[in-house]
Amino acid sequence: MDSLKFAFDTLIVGALALPWLALFVRMYFVQSATADSRLAIVSALPEHTREAVASVLIVALGYFLGAAATRISNNFFNDELWFALPTESSIRASVYDREYCNVHSALKSYNVNLPLVLGHAAAAETAVCTAVGEVRRHVVTELFRIQEGRLLLAGEDKLARLKEFHDQIIILRGSALNGTALAVLSLFGLCACYRARFSDRLRRAISYLPALALLGYGLFSLYRHFADYHPRAAHGFPYEDPPLAELVLILFAICGFLVCRRTSKEDLRVYRNTWILAVVLTLIAHGAWWWTEVLYNEQVIHSSLHVPAARPAADRPNSES
Repeated sequence: MDSLKFAFDTLIVGALALPWLALFVRMYFVQSATADSRLAIVSALPEHTREAVASVLIVALGYFLGAAATRISNNFFNDELWFALPTESSIRASVYDREYCNVHSALKSYNVNLPLVLGHAAAAETAVCTAVGEVRRHVVTELFRIQEGRLLLAGEDKLARLKEFHDQIIILRGSALNGTALAVLSLFGLCACYRARFSDRLRRAISYLPALALLGYGLFSLYRHFADYHPRAAHGFPYEDPPLAELVLILFAICGFLVCRRTSKEDLRVYRNTWILAVVLTLIAHGAWWWTEVLYNEQVIHSSLHVPAARPAADRPNSES
């Protein structure tokens, strides 16, 4: 059980992936709600070993889905394809801009003496406030990593609140990705149900528009991603940003084209209710992740004020003397 505690957030994200995985199986592999959905590999085992093997498979599948969803969600919600929507980098840049360029400046106007940041408060503030555009994003990212790294070296007993925010970010961000997958798949299921009811070709073609729009935007984003490949490769960073978000959009679109038509009212009701629930929960998860990112970055900034900077090696006392 101790090993499961270590991967608790990963298993939670994996468990939240099971609804869209079940819907995916229903849409593409199960022809009716009464069909036998038992795993063939479990059914082939001796009866006295099935329960143990099934438990191991569930934990392994949950960890696999959780680890994959955690990594993909980190890229998915920090990609340039979202334009004006908040991403991890834009949220962090906004928080650092407010803390260093607005709050600190306002406090200094009232002659309030702030603790040193990394031992060089003026240098950190100047770096954040004078940089613009993409340079500011890189400066903020590096400054955040240095501050977060220093806090992690301070010991776990001093990082309980910070770890709580970090775990919440992982779970909420993974939940938002899982909710997005559930909403997209249920929308494609709705389109398939309405497609089965239409007789003319125009209406049936219109039901493919969501998948076509997602495919077009995914291919466009993939082209933009690789259009920047040569500049990154020229600077020695060709593999720093895999096109995970773009590939996820394209895979979603392919699922929309391949979904089977369903004519039963039960399928229509399941897809409609699932889509409504998935949209609501995804919006809640995304908003909660957004606000937790703000709180986490603020906590890193404020906590770093109370952690002394590491002394240079030349200034450290010689333990052998």
